[in-house]
Amino acid sequence: MTDGIDPLQTVGFPAFQTGLRELGYVEGKTLTIEWRFADGEYGRLPALANELIQSRIDVLVVDSTPGVEVAHPATTSIPIVMISVGDPVASGLIASLSRPGGNITGLSNVVATSARNTSSRCMSPFRISGTLRC
Repeated sequence: MTDGIDPLQTVGFPAFQTGLRELGYVEGKTLTIEWRFADGEYGRLPALANELIQSRIDVLVVDSTPGVEVAHPATTSIPIVMISVGDPVASGLIASLSRPGGNITGLSNVVATSARNTSSRCMSPFRISGTLRC
């Protein structure tokens, strides 16, 4: 889920897709990605998040702080992977960068080497069924 437009026009999502391919995941074959875009209209985020959650996704990938702030209270069971989020600790989204707790993990714009080094170890085989782009 993103607050922007088509993720293929950004640097982060093509890199995300490349990383998935390097791990053996191929969109349309071993995983399905359901893109959602708010097109800059933050008021659309709750409906988009609920739509994805109701479709029984396995993982929710979110690329903004407002998107994670909407997704976080919407589900406690679906893993939320944040990409390029401001300071999730200061925002109250996670307990700490090294041990986020709950169902949120991923990357933030806050530099923390230990958190980035451990994030790849948390990945296991899964099918991505939804992304929420604010």
